[in-house]
Amino acid sequence: MTSASREGPACYAVLSGMTAAQRAALLTRLPRRALAAGEYVLRQDQRNRHVLLVEAGRLRVERSADSGGAMHAELGPGDCIGEISTLSGGTASASVCAVAPTTVVLLSVEELEREPSGTVAIALAQTVARRLAQTNAQLEHKHRRAAAALTLQLRSAAMTAMLIFALSFYVLFVALRDPLAGYWPPQAVVSGFLIMVCFGVAWVFVTRVSTPRVLGMALAQARRGTLVGLRLSLPILAAALAIKAAVVWRDPHVPVFDPLLGTVGSGLSGWGGWTLCVLAYVLLSYLQEVVRCAIQGSLAQYLHSGGLPDRWRSIAIATLLFGATHVHLSLGFALLSMAGGAYWGWMYQRERNYWATAISHAAIGIWALFFLGLPA
Repeated sequence: MTSASREGPACYAVLSGMTAAQRAALLTRLPRRALAAGEYVLRQDQRNRHVLLVEAGRLRVERSADSGGAMHAELGPGDCIGEISTLSGGTASASVCAVAPTTVVLLSVEELEREPSGTVAIALAQTVARRLAQTNAQLEHKHRRAAAALTLQLRSAAMTAMLIFALSFYVLFVALRDPLAGYWPPQAVVSGFLIMVCFGVAWVFVTRVSTPRVLGMALAQARRGTLVGLRLSLPILAAALAIKAAVVWRDPHVPVFDPLLGTVGSGLSGWGGWTLCVLAYVLLSYLQEVVRCAIQGSLAQYLHSGGLPDRWRSIAIATLLFGATHVHLSLGFALLSMAGGAYWGWMYQRERNYWATAISHAAIGIWALFFLGLPA
């Protein structure tokens, strides 16, 4: 090897404090090791007595899962590795292998001790300090992510506790409905009261435990969500019209549009009553979607923070709960609510926008009940 090649790369950072003559003299007497691609020059937990200076080729640094997960980095000419274990006299914290034919220069502790100016030792100490600072920054980032995941899980647990409270209240109500039937207020009043209770629980979660933006409920997301919700509702609106057309085909006496049929049982009549029913349905749709999105959103947060796939899980659970809370009306209405809940759950998972599901809920219900007159 020529004197020029003994100089190695243009500049080793750890040797930059030496003069060109000192650096050339040191590199001339240091041993070298040639590595084939895939060959390991250092093994994790192995004692190490040499700082490895990469003269040519590429090295890959990797850490086993037992030590906190894989850490992959590549080193090229001019880089060094192994300085921490060399200076501390400990073992290597990672394994190092060649990803291509590579030549490394071996700088031992004895050579560091013989180097009179101490510039190399100082440079190595600075390198160690920089890498420790980088490691601390990575650990801090990892801990912040872990803390954020734990916070999401705690938020979800808080929502679950509030949900259990609300469902317990609902189960008690259903159990007392028949024994107290003679003292019970009108069905619409009872349903409205239950919706308000569930809305209150969900709203506490949204405003105090989670954040509206995370759940897609921020006002800034309303315009886009409304447009998307209406667009995604068009196939369902067309399907409802097709169902009504099939009913009319079997019984020509049934009108295609029978808006006032939706006010039957409400105690209201005429177009004034129809307007009040429509407005009340819109309000209840938006309130109900706060509850359903809070449930589904908290479940999705819990699954994601725990590293679990969501897919259909949060949709299924939220849909079952949403349908179950309509059992006091009728089993058929509960099943119909589950069908709608599954569709809006899919929409919410797709768009992560409460406003999309709320406008869709309102639009589909008004079209089916207060325009086409389909039975609830």
